[in-house]
Amino acid sequence: MTEAAAPVGELTALGTPLRPFRFGAAGEGNKQEGGARKFVQTAQEAEEMGYDTFFVPDHLGDQIGPIAALGALTQATSKIRLGTSVLANGLRHPVVVAKELATLDVLSKGRLEVGVGAGWIKEEFDNAGIAFERPGIRLEKLDESLTILDTLLRGQECNFEGKHYQVRGIKG
Repeated sequence: MTEAAAPVGELTALGTPLRPFRFGAAGEGNKQEGGARKFVQTAQEAEEMGYDTFFVPDHLGDQIGPIAALGALTQATSKIRLGTSVLANGLRHPVVVAKELATLDVLSKGRLEVGVGAGWIKEEFDNAGIAFERPGIRLEKLDESLTILDTLLRGQECNFEGKHYQVRGIKG
């Protein structure tokens, strides 16, 4: 599908510019969807049908890992934009996430879109032995992570001393 052109200069009710409407597809690669190989085929079919994006959620349950799955999709597709909906910040350190995302962006030739959130399924954190802090703490960590990700994904050197993360001399 092609992006519908937004009228030039037209604004939303919030005063922001209108954006083109896009169509997206998603998959988890779980047993109910046919597994990992069917997941790749689903993304390829979405691309053939003209979808604009294909997104992968981030959960520790019965689904494929989003980073590895997107890596496979960078090679199995050529036009459709690929992304996460959304990575749970508390499950990964932002420096590692930045490295993985930069690699995916290169492999996809710039087709990566990223969603990162604070994480919300307590049971997943508990089952993995990862602390599920109160919402305020999770949001503080997310804010720090986004600062680190922004610096590294711009290719800059990151020196960050936060309450939750400390990064010294890592170059994006």
